[in-house]
Amino acid sequence: MIDMASLENTARLIEQTSRAIHAVGHREGLFPAQWAALRYFRQAPAEAHTVADLARFQHLQRGTVARTVRVLMEKGLLKLRTDRDDDTVERIEITPGGADALRHDPHLDLFAALRDLPPDRIEGLTRGLAAFLDRFEAVRRDHR
Repeated sequence: MIDMASLENTARLIEQTSRAIHAVGHREGLFPAQWAALRYFRQAPAEAHTVADLARFQHLQRGTVARTVRVLMEKGLLKLRTDRDDDTVERIEITPGGADALRHDPHLDLFAALRDLPPDRIEGLTRGLAAFLDRFEAVRRDHR
């Protein structure tokens, strides 16, 4: 069994990592939540390009996500388009300006830091973080 000091040290490292990542997320006039939305729309399948899908993915309220999307539209980084198969559905897509902004994505700093780690460290980190996140979300659900 792991001792309390080790747990505290690991929790501190997770928190420091989270704060460092969040701090670099304020770049190019965008906030971390706005970068996260742009990344989502770059990577998600086209049928999941809605506020509701982004909110579900981020585990956030639709209203909060809708405000983020609206600001990104006002900045010209996202736009609405009518779905090809169902003209009653509007999908969100990245504009050329949004694609350009993503070339300055703060996560590129993360990729640079990860690139220099040995593959076994990256694999271990990925497995460990995935397990931690699953457990953390379960604990949060239990405390609601």
